[in-house]
Order: sequence, then C-alpha cells, then structure tokens
Amino acid sequence: MMERKRGLPSAPDRLDIEQVTDDIKIVQNTIAGQDAHVSYTGWVNTSDGVVVIDPGNYRVCNLIKEEIKKENGQKVKYLIYTHAHVDHIGGAAAFSDQNPQVIAHQNAIERLDRYTLTAEHIRLINSIQFHFDIPRGLAARR
Repeated sequence: MMERKRGLPSAPDRLDIEQVTDDIKIVQNTIAGQDAHVSYTGWVNTSDGVVVIDPGNYRVCNLIKEEIKKENGQKVKYLIYTHAHVDHIGGAAAFSDQNPQVIAHQNAIERLDRYTLTAEHIRLINSIQFHFDIPRGLAARR
C-alpha cells in the first residue's frame, strides 16, 4: 500500500509515482495543499490502451498524460470513476482530447447535477470541514 504523504502541492511540477507492477502505477493527489484530504489516481497500461482510475486532480492528470506519452505513447482508452466526488474525477478533462470511454455509476451525472444545485452549501460545509475558505465557484464543477 502506498504511504500517505503530507504537504503535497495541489499543482505539482512532477509526479511522485508509486509503481505497483510494471503496468500499474499510482500517484497521490491533494486539494489546495490540505493534509486532511487526499485521493489517489492510478493507471494501468494494457495492450488495448491505458485505463485511468479516479482522475482526481487536473494538474496531476496532465503530468500523468505526459508520463504515459513517454512510457508507451498509448492513448487513454478508459476513465473509471469509483464515485462522483470532484477529488476523484476533477482531472478527467486532461484526457478529453483522447476521447476515452467513461465508466461510472449510472447515477453519476445525476449526482453531479445535484452538486451544481447545492454548490454554495457544499462550499460552506467544505470550508468548515477543511479549515480554509474555498472561493465561490470551485465547490462543484462539471
């Protein structure tokens, strides 16, 4: 299991990759540098293309995209969302030019729509939970 690191930048300039096997890699994400909350993004190189699991941070996913290009030049064929929280799917747009197939729960879009409707409430609750003021407009984006 990957050791949880503290103090990670939300916009790193390089990846700290944990290699699980030759074909499976994981990196840790953070949100606004908070140690209280982190997620992980993994990717699997297959003969069919690359599968990215929980593309959680846009900057991290751009670096992953560069890493995949260096490794094998394959395109990301699938994005798997374990659930529809922004810290788990926020970086998906980094791969949009590759037109990957998204695999998610059937209610993921409905959940994201609900986040849009309750964005101001979520922003307030998250600001309290994570002990910093989250700017308006960042609480829920689709």
